[in-house]
Amino acid sequence: MVEVSAEGDDVGSVSFDQTFNVVDGTGNITLALPSDLMTEGDNNDWLRFTLSYDDQTNEDYDYSDDGVISELSVEIIAPIDQDLSYSVDDVLECNAVDVMVDISSPQDYFMYEVLNAEDNSVLGSLTYDPEVGDTEVNIGTISEDVNLTIRVTSMSSTGTTCTSRTQDDEEEVEVMETYKLFRRGYSNTGIRILVEADDSRTICGSSAEVRLSVNRTSEDGDAGSSVVEWFRDDLSTPVSISGTILGDNETLLTGDYFARVTETNDDGDVVCEYITESFSVTAVETPERPVVTVVSGELSFCEGDGEVVLSAPEGYEYYEWSNGATTQEITVEDAGNYRVRVADVPFDIGCSSDYSEYVYVESSELVDFKVQTANSSSDQYSVSEGQALQGCDSRTLYFYDNTTTTFSGIVKIYRDGVEFASTTGSNYSITESGEYFAEWISNDLNVTCTVVSPTFTVEILEQPEMPVITASGALDFCDGGSVTLTATAGHAYYRWYRNNVLLNSNSQTLTVRTNSGRYQVQVSDVPFQGGCTSDLSKGVEVNVYTEPDLTIYSNYYGNFNGGEIFEICSSDNEDLYLRSYNSASYPVVWYLDGAPIEASEVQPSTSSLYTYVYPTASGQYHFETTIGNSANACTFVSEPVNVVYNEQPAA
Repeated sequence: MVEVSAEGDDVGSVSFDQTFNVVDGTGNITLALPSDLMTEGDNNDWLRFTLSYDDQTNEDYDYSDDGVISELSVEIIAPIDQDLSYSVDDVLECNAVDVMVDISSPQDYFMYEVLNAEDNSVLGSLTYDPEVGDTEVNIGTISEDVNLTIRVTSMSSTGTTCTSRTQDDEEEVEVMETYKLFRRGYSNTGIRILVEADDSRTICGSSAEVRLSVNRTSEDGDAGSSVVEWFRDDLSTPVSISGTILGDNETLLTGDYFARVTETNDDGDVVCEYITESFSVTAVETPERPVVTVVSGELSFCEGDGEVVLSAPEGYEYYEWSNGATTQEITVEDAGNYRVRVADVPFDIGCSSDYSEYVYVESSELVDFKVQTANSSSDQYSVSEGQALQGCDSRTLYFYDNTTTTFSGIVKIYRDGVEFASTTGSNYSITESGEYFAEWISNDLNVTCTVVSPTFTVEILEQPEMPVITASGALDFCDGGSVTLTATAGHAYYRWYRNNVLLNSNSQTLTVRTNSGRYQVQVSDVPFQGGCTSDLSKGVEVNVYTEPDLTIYSNYYGNFNGGEIFEICSSDNEDLYLRSYNSASYPVVWYLDGAPIEASEVQPSTSSLYTYVYPTASGQYHFETTIGNSANACTFVSEPVNVVYNEQPAA
């Protein structure tokens, strides 16, 4: 039985799983290398082999030994590194050098081809020889940007090719200018910013805002070893510069600024010459402070009744008013302060004039003027167009600004189209009839504003004299009588009162039948709501005497209804009585058979409603009461009581 092992420089010792039975003679042994013998990125390795044998032909003894290591070695080609990396520098203009692609950690004897990724054409190749150690692939000079990739072919040291693989990633190589045009930052001058095509800046006058320099990159220093010449617009207009930055000490004019860079070799010969990108500068002068003019209208006007046109100087591209308008002229309808600034470039560039002086526009505020018929702001009292008013001797009108009587200005009153009166007060009394309107006039010194009321008529009436009441008869009379009261004649409207309470009567006369009281009258020639009424007349007292409640009462019998016969005994004389009741509380006179009973025989009561008599004789008893004066007195008689007086017999 034969067993094979191998040993390499990098992979070390390798044992093979296969064993071979050999009887005699010579022959070939075929071996399969382990799949994990080598990994990606390893270099090729050389394997030498050793044979070990074990003689098993005799059962009685065992004989085995190892052979010597073979002089012959077999080269094993490693797998291709899938993560190959490489680097290449961008190409600078005017520097005609070959472009070198540096392969990172190449594998021994492998071939590395640099391809143009666009068409897979080979730009250069390298078969890596570890004894030489060169890792760069020269792809020559390039004149335009190109994308590169790498194709790797695994090979043995003798040139045997195994497999090829093209990398997935690409590397762009740019052809860059040797020097470029940069500008300093506008707000941060410590940084450089590459100038791109069509870059521009508008500056004000001698502003040092634009500062240009020529540099290799934004980090590299200024191009001190090369010849840099500055120009404006074209090569026929050179620009002198002191220092390395254009704009530090120079006033830039309007134009396109660029540089011409000349590079020389060590012998002073011109290697190349090229023009940088250009930067466009627009230098604008700062406009003078504008003056606002009034094109039309007045700077003072009445609210809602005027406008003024303001204008800035012409000839500028941009205008900005304090109210936000951006036109040369503005039409102003509101009070306020207005000013303007001008520029030939957008305002955010900063090259604008100062603001003009303020122009003050004043609008006199109009009052909410209304004429009221009462001292109230309620609209129910507002005078309307064509309204007819009446007044007694005069009619007072009140002037309001919406809800207040406090406002500035003058109120003029016109009668029949002619100014009649004026006032600064809150009311005015009209004493003459006519057609009227009122006009409020502001007292602003710069402008006169007016508000006119509706037109209305006022009729001034004469107040009637105080009326006089005459009576048709006596003012005191008994129930069932009457008196007619007559007021002064000649008036259209009458209003009667009793005890200051208005009666439902509109007549010159008033007949009184039942109600006593103090009667007065008031007269007018127009409806009373017009207000032109007389004073109340003097009062007339009317007394209507109505029959009171008269009853006779006995403490033995009770109330009598009239005509009853009442028998008494003389022994009852001391405590039996007849009592009169008079609801009117007037004095009464008692009668016996029509003859008055002496007052001394009548006993009064603590209440004026009652009196008492103690009967001592038979006969008809009654009492009477008299109301009013002697001429018009009214006598009222109670119902009679027939008393039968019996003497008590002697014992």
